[in-house]
Amino acid sequence: MNILFTNFCNKNCPYCFAKGKLILEKRLKRSYISLKNLKIIVNFLKRSKEKSVGIMGGEPTLHPKFKEAITMLLSQGMRVTIFSNGIINADIVGFLQNLDKNKCSVILNINAPESYTKKEWSMIKKTMKSLNRSIKLGFNIYRLDFNMDFIIKLIQDYNLDRSIRVAIANPLLGQNNVYIPLKEHRKIAPKIIKFAQKCDSLDITLNFDCGFTLCSFTERECGKLFYYNSPLKTFCEPGIDVGPDLIVWRCFVTSMLWNKRLTDFRNTFEINKFYINKFMPFHRMGATNKCFKCKYLKRGQCGGGCLGHTLKFFHLEKA
Repeated sequence: MNILFTNFCNKNCPYCFAKGKLILEKRLKRSYISLKNLKIIVNFLKRSKEKSVGIMGGEPTLHPKFKEAITMLLSQGMRVTIFSNGIINADIVGFLQNLDKNKCSVILNINAPESYTKKEWSMIKKTMKSLNRSIKLGFNIYRLDFNMDFIIKLIQDYNLDRSIRVAIANPLLGQNNVYIPLKEHRKIAPKIIKFAQKCDSLDITLNFDCGFTLCSFTERECGKLFYYNSPLKTFCEPGIDVGPDLIVWRCFVTSMLWNKRLTDFRNTFEINKFYINKFMPFHRMGATNKCFKCKYLKRGQCGGGCLGHTLKFFHLEKA
């Protein structure tokens, strides 16, 4: 489960996967999760026998009581992963630096260096220098001319975790974020394989997020990824996010559908079961015409692309 500490961000990435739940206009009200609601979530997680949690936003470190909130989670025995853009104030970086790396880590979503201002890039480098092995870099592919080579240098220069989270931007219902159409996915596969080979030679592992399709890669390419210790992930399960107001949804891409309250459920098992049942028919459709006869889709080896593609393909945005 992921907890949204804030509903706003200090960056506005073109592919942002959270646009549907974020406040991007300064005139609108910003909100933070209260320590009271956080305690409700913690009790829910403990009742569910869950021992790990993701912290998201927006940019979660913008929460005015970020330190108190993280301290509370850790004191309750939670293993915390913070999803951040790395543009973090120095006092928060110092706080994170003093935490047990085995109990609190950061997935730093990184973009190409040229997409930042000089000040932003300086802050990100200071964050990496201070937190080093606590940080795993994540990269979102949202255009065909992407280049991930700079990530390797960052890992080497700042002694970061030797694995990279690789995701592909997906369409968000009701939003106009930037993403690569499913029919173009095949074009990115050779670049990913080449990069994976380079990472393998340096003992760096690629961890694939959901959204990729099996048919975007050849059998030989899938085999190479296996030998590079970076097997492809082509099926997704509910991620489950809970907002500051205790509203829950399956994942950001489908966050406009079937929102419920955390208190509507007794545990995380019930939430997962609810969303699996709701979205299973769409998983069986896939996002292209050829998915209908695909044995890999029928056998559950591939999800037919992100559900965002499927819902748009069948014009089911308001299902």
